[in-house]
Order: sequence, then C-alpha cells, then structure tokens
Amino acid sequence: MGTTLDEELQQPASFFHSQLSFAAPSRVFGAFSEGELVAAAGIRWPTNHASGKHKTILYGVQTAPAFRRQSLGRRLVRQAVDHAFSSGCLRIYLYVYVPNPGAVSLYESLGFVSSGAEPEELNIDGHYYDLQYMSLRNPAPLGAGDRGGG
Repeated sequence: MGTTLDEELQQPASFFHSQLSFAAPSRVFGAFSEGELVAAAGIRWPTNHASGKHKTILYGVQTAPAFRRQSLGRRLVRQAVDHAFSSGCLRIYLYVYVPNPGAVSLYESLGFVSSGAEPEELNIDGHYYDLQYMSLRNPAPLGAGDRGGG
C-alpha cells in the first residue's frame, strides 16, 4: 500500500516481481479462483542481520472486491502468521491506512494491537490518511537463542 491504483498500474512488472522475491523463509500466500489470484498476504523478514531476525512484516493483504466477505483474507493472514511463528519469529508488524475499519477489525480479531500512528502519511486527491501501526507477539515463549527467524 501507499499508492493509488493508478500509481500501481504505472509500475513495471519488475517492481511486482521484486515484491514477491524476498529470501526464504519470507513467503506470499494466495487464494485463486479459476486460475486468477483473488486474495493475497505476504510475510517477510526485513533483514538478515542477527539483531533483527526476530521480526517480520505482514504486507500485501488484499482481496478482490468480488471475493470479499468470504474469509479469504483472514485465512491467508492466519497462514502467514503461522508460518512466521513456526519459523522463529517473535513479533509480526504491519501498517494499515485509516480509516479502514474492516482491515483494523480483521487484524484486531487475530490478536494484533495498535502500536502507534503516523498522521497524514498518505495524500490521495487532497485527502490525507493516517497510518496505523499494529503488531502481534508470538504467544509461544521463546528463549534468547530462539529468535533466529530467518
């Protein structure tokens, strides 16, 4: 997120390829209907440095309008969360532009909590939108040496 649909449509295919090419254990999960991608959610480790391998970023959570209200996004986010935690992640971060009550409600229902905001972060057609940060901690106790995540 962070761009409008028109801005996204101007991106070359290589831009989207780079968004899907993070090193393992980063992964993108998708739901398909008749061979078409209709929902997606990605999880990525932002660094390979030992000091940051304990955290991941949930990104690219989207569902095509005709497929909303079918729990596809919820299932994909759960898959991404399960994958991150089973790969040694301590905390998952995300951000969402607000107002977006549907997305915030989804994330809160999965245990994410607000961890800050950035006012007027996005400007679309003269309207400003705030950015809300959220995070989810792995409920399993991790020892100091178990935070390798990547």
